[in-house]
Amino acid sequence: MTEDARRTGIYFDLKQNNFDYESYNKKSLEFLKDRLTDKGKTGAYVFNKMRFFLGERDHQYTFALTAEKSAMPFVNSLAVLGQMQYLVLVVLAAWSVLLQIRGNDNRWIFMLIALAGFISVYAFIEAQTRYRYEAYLIIIMLASHELGSLYSKYGSATK
Repeated sequence: MTEDARRTGIYFDLKQNNFDYESYNKKSLEFLKDRLTDKGKTGAYVFNKMRFFLGERDHQYTFALTAEKSAMPFVNSLAVLGQMQYLVLVVLAAWSVLLQIRGNDNRWIFMLIALAGFISVYAFIEAQTRYRYEAYLIIIMLASHELGSLYSKYGSATK
């Protein structure tokens, strides 16, 4: 039981129940019982929550723009482009680290294995937008070797 609901994440749920804790607790218990008995609903609920958590929508736009501007096709295009860029960089960084591990120079093998582990954990667990930008620079640095290889192979052919 909290003393001040405004400091918790349940504020809006309580507001729907006119700040009646007993009613809120009863509805929460009903919700949990429903989720535990209907495994189909529970699976879909957990899947939707995880999809939301892992960056289904880039919420920097949600918080920075009004609802109308956030729903604009241009803003949605930017969000999709940002997610695609991030995915490509993570894949290239992982590929670069794996190629370095397979190379003949084993001086940095433990560091590279740690980086490969970091990338794999980071990509699937902490990909939520507000955490993503702290590691963006290291991912870009790791991906730069493969980006350079791709550019030298395909970029110079266009000249």
